[in-house]
Amino acid sequence: MGNILFNAVLILIFLVLGVNSITAQIPSDQSDVRSWPMVIIITILVLLVSKTVLVWKSIPAAEKKFDFSIFKQRNVQMLLLMFGWIILFAAVLPIVGYLISTLIFCIGVTWILGARNWWKMVLTSVVITLVLFSIFAWSLGIHPPRGIGMFEVFSKWAEYLF
Repeated sequence: MGNILFNAVLILIFLVLGVNSITAQIPSDQSDVRSWPMVIIITILVLLVSKTVLVWKSIPAAEKKFDFSIFKQRNVQMLLLMFGWIILFAAVLPIVGYLISTLIFCIGVTWILGARNWWKMVLTSVVITLVLFSIFAWSLGIHPPRGIGMFEVFSKWAEYLF
């Protein structure tokens, strides 16, 4: 039943992404920009729905009742905590900027996954943040969000250092 719950959440997320992609304002000379993300979103939705149906059919009739005790399982709690952490990261990213929010996000993810050595957590998070920043900023020429206010000033200063 946990697989179905997880798939339902993913289907909901990709439906929201699809609606946002359809309603996004795009200049008329760049109207084909929307097509590639929509192909990916539709493909993922079709695969998720078909997987959910297959999983539902494979579950015995006695187990098809939803039981709230599933939320007492440690793995489900970690999964829900990770979902919440990702949503918080997505909400904070435009405000705080990529560098700070990704660093804190990576530290949180390593903690959720069970790491407790703070030096390793911080070092791993710094390396991941800098590697991803380097890939996007230097290789792809895409500058991640810088944040607003003092966070934008910090991000510009940090980008200047790199």
